[in-house]
Amino acid sequence: MKKVLIINDTSSECHHGCDLVMNNINEILFKFNFDKIFTIFSGKTLIGNKNIIKKLRHINLVLINGEGTLNNSQERAKNIIKDLIYLKKFHQLPLVLINSTIYKNNHFIMKNLKLFDLIYVRSSLDKKNLLKYKIKSKVVPDLTFYKFSKLKIKKKNIEKISITDCYNDSISEKFYEFSKKNNFKFLTIRRDLKLNSLNFFKIISFIKYNIIKIFIFIFFKFKIKINYNYYVRLYFTNKLYDYLKHIEKSKFLICGRFHSMCFALQTLTPFYFIKSAVNSHKSEGLLKDIGLKNRIIHLKEINGKSFKDFKKNEIKLIKKYIYNSNFKINKMFKEILKLVETKF
Repeated sequence: MKKVLIINDTSSECHHGCDLVMNNINEILFKFNFDKIFTIFSGKTLIGNKNIIKKLRHINLVLINGEGTLNNSQERAKNIIKDLIYLKKFHQLPLVLINSTIYKNNHFIMKNLKLFDLIYVRSSLDKKNLLKYKIKSKVVPDLTFYKFSKLKIKKKNIEKISITDCYNDSISEKFYEFSKKNNFKFLTIRRDLKLNSLNFFKIISFIKYNIIKIFIFIFFKFKIKINYNYYVRLYFTNKLYDYLKHIEKSKFLICGRFHSMCFALQTLTPFYFIKSAVNSHKSEGLLKDIGLKNRIIHLKEINGKSFKDFKKNEIKLIKKYIYNSNFKINKMFKEILKLVETKF
């Protein structure tokens, strides 16, 4: 099997969308005869990791999972580019960027994206941003669209209107207050910290996390005011299936998250996406590609909106997009395999 190093593994983010992306990447890699032997988690860098650097001679492919990292010139984006420059300079390995958003990055980040052998972005808006720097890319839907049809959720007992959290905590808190005021169900895409290994420091972090959650529950029960970052943990759903079930059973979904919106599309749950000044580009790009730009609104517009089901033409557009997604994702990995075979 061909050996793969994955950079920006987001399964450490305690986020259902990221979990499904990484699960699907692992499954597709296995399907195409790749073996993931090393992974660099989100927020970490290859540079300085002597253990992995020593073993790069055994690697056949470096796969970078972009997701929402390469936007707004954030520090994580700069770290990915530094790793990219290092790999290009000192190691002759195929370098591929997949599942990425590209938005509002500085010149240093944008010019060095040319170092990738292949680039796959999640929307036409991202492709357009790359073309400004004469960088070619292909549009392939977010990797949550790869396997969703196999989850087989049964729709029963439609519940109340739901509203999700948002990438930005201060906006999320406003969404939470809005849900309480309007008797909506509040859904956060986050989950609790998992203990995935018996590493001493991870065990300590896991114990500390759960002790804090006990105190959060006590404070919340006795109405002692605490920061949103803490009490939101009481709304975490720990199983992806349960989170998806909550979305599918919602009468209507008000979305502040990209992946929550992806799940609403795949469950055919009618929704509005709430546009904010923070991190809305990727959601707007997806809805533009599908043909659902009318589903984007501002939070202040909610009270004047009626929460209606999808129209027939909207359902047709969504189903077409989902149907094509699996084909495009498989084609992407075939192209990656071909690249690796020509290099080795």
